[in-house]
Amino acid sequence: MAAKKAATGSNKPQSTVRKIAAPAVSQSAAPKKTPSKKVAAAPQVPTFDEIALRAFQIWEAKGKPAGQDAINWREAEAQLRTERGL
Repeated sequence: MAAKKAATGSNKPQSTVRKIAAPAVSQSAAPKKTPSKKVAAAPQVPTFDEIALRAFQIWEAKGKPAGQDAINWREAEAQLRTERGL
């Protein structure tokens, strides 16, 4: 080690770490992106708002009869569940 110090004329030890340049990558050699597989989302349970909107649409389609709120609600919920495969 003393020989290196004397040869360089400096009291600092020389670094033994070399910096290596990264190889240049051309555009044609760059890895191509592969299409990702689409994962099907699990069917979701209808929300309150979705059921309410469908029940309203059913009520209107029937001519707006009074006293069928619960029937329209159950029908709307059943329709939405069937559409979503639940």
